[in-house]
Formats: sequence, structure tokens, C-alpha cells
Amino acid sequence: MIFLAQFCQITFVPVSFPVGSYPISIAVSDFNLDLKLDVIVANSGDNTVTVLLGNGVNNITKRIDFPTHRNPRAIAVFDFNLDNNPDFVVASSTNNSVTLLLGNGIDNLIGQRSFPTGTNPQSVAVGDFNRDSKPDFVVANTGDNTITVILGNGVNSLIGIANFPTGINPRSVIVEDFDRDNNSDFVVVNSGDNDVTVLIGDGVDTIIKQQNFSTGLSPQSVALGDFNHDNNPDIIVVNSGDNTMTVLLMNGVDAIIGQKTFPTGANPQAVAVTNFNLDGKLDSVIANYDDNTVTVLIGNGSDKIIQNQTYPTGTNPCSIAVGDFNSDGRMDFVVANYGSNSVNMFLNMCH
Repeated sequence: MIFLAQFCQITFVPVSFPVGSYPISIAVSDFNLDLKLDVIVANSGDNTVTVLLGNGVNNITKRIDFPTHRNPRAIAVFDFNLDNNPDFVVASSTNNSVTLLLGNGIDNLIGQRSFPTGTNPQSVAVGDFNRDSKPDFVVANTGDNTITVILGNGVNSLIGIANFPTGINPRSVIVEDFDRDNNSDFVVVNSGDNDVTVLIGDGVDTIIKQQNFSTGLSPQSVALGDFNHDNNPDIIVVNSGDNTMTVLLMNGVDAIIGQKTFPTGANPQAVAVTNFNLDGKLDSVIANYDDNTVTVLIGNGSDKIIQNQTYPTGTNPCSIAVGDFNSDGRMDFVVANYGSNSVNMFLNMCH
């Protein structure tokens, strides 16, 4: 355990739940609108999405499984048809498509639509790319080294689709406004190039600038947060080839002002960021696939890690998400375990 004198003592207590076969991507949302956080998992082995409805304490009240297309690889949650009910978008690598699953705000689906992507999609993220107040999504495609931008109509269809080149083997994509022009930009992790690509959007339907920044070896996943407390979003990447986390400190426009590297466990596959110890400074949690652990890194709000914790998980943790699952005001996290067909919920016992 770690004692931070001016804040709280950090420890996490895990709870395990079964899901489908080979869970590979995890997200959180209040699916049934009961003000309690739920867990959503894409299962690549049996082509399903599992929804675990939470009880707001430390348990699950109901498990629901929905079919998807073959080999789902990534999932994101948003209200795509603007009916105030959470929906899912799932990227399926075998079909080279994304599937939109529309929720009814209780515990079921009311519709399903699929849209084409590039080859072998591996990651999906959500934003409003053309500033029409309707959610869109972007997909990273490892098979043809592109991202696919799909513009939604705010109901259940699209009004446009475009592909843009990335580096080699893009594994993860995320959305942010880096240059503060109120237009969505993208960050793509290129595991074949050992770098990330920042693509600056024009707020309509195209990319106006593209820059690459080096990372560690074989980067796999990206998160965004203000790591050094300068009010600019920074890029946090985990690298499976050298077991590190790279932090790219951004200048609030489109360049970096510094780069930091920190050790992780073996073969890190996913990273998420939040403030675990209530000090207002960004912390990180990393899923380490080969040694069946998660690493919790406590940041100092400047450019350093002041504490490091490791917790055991199920077999082959590969995806991670954060949220307050027991309604105590402290951020917890969930991990999808690919090799044991399970989810670990880690409850934050910071006192």
C-alpha cells in the first residue's frame, strides 16, 4: 500500500465476473439509466457484447449478451441517435465493419446498423467531427494503415465516410482538440512505426495537418490527459516492445515540449488515466498482458511518477476502463481478461 500524507492511502480491492469468450475491449456507461455504472465488453471468441448491469455497490444485478458480427475487436459507448439512451459501436475485424447497436435505455436493443471501414479495424472512438452536434466515429484499420471517419446523421445512419492514411499498423485511436480551434483532432498509435500520428481536423470533413511523434517500441494503446498540469492535453502511450509508458507533453497547439518514459509490467496492452488519490493530479493504470497484472502509476502533477503499484488480474488482461462503480466518489477501474473470459472490477479504497 502507498501512503500519501496529504491525501489518502491507496489500495484497490478486486471483484471478478464472467463474460463471453476472449473478451478484448471494455467500456463503461449507465446502460439502463438507473444512475449506476455498468460494464460493456466485446467478446472476440463468441462474437458477442456482454453488458453487466451494476448495483452501484460492488456487484452485478444482471448479465445480458447481444450478438455482433464476427471477431469484434473494439467497443465505444455514446448516444448516437440522440434519444438520451446509451448505444454501442463495435468494430469487427473479420467483416471490416462497425456495427451500431441502439439501446432502449432499459436492458435491450431497438436496432442495429453496420457500416464499412478499412481493412482489419482494431479501435473505435467517438466525437463530433463536422460540428453538426451529431455524434460521429473514427476507426483505426491495421490492415490498410488508415483511419475511417464516419459522419452520423443523429438517427441511425451516416451522411459521409472518408479514409485517411496513418503510420504502419495503427492499433488505437482517440479524439481531442489539440490546437484549441474547437475542431476535433485524432491521435493514432502506429505499432509498426513506433510512433503516434496527430491528425488535425478542419471541423468539416478533412485533415489539414499531420505530424508524427516517436514513442517506445511497438506502441499499443493511447490515452489523453493533462499529465503536467499546464491545462494542455498530453498523450500517454503504452509500448509492448520495451515494457514502458511514454508521456508526450504537448504545447496546446500541435507540438511536444517534452517526453517522459516510465516502466510498466510485461507486454502492456492498454492504458487509462484518471485521478485515483483525490489530489487533482493525473494518474495512470495499465493492463500488462504477459504477467497478468495491472500497474497503477501515481503522478505528481509535474512530469514524474511518485508511486507505483501492481495488482494481479485474470489471465492476459488486454483492455481497461475507469469509472466510479460503487458510488463513493472515488475512481475505480475494470479490466478485461482475454485468457480467462472474465472482468476484474478494482474498487478504490482510498482513505
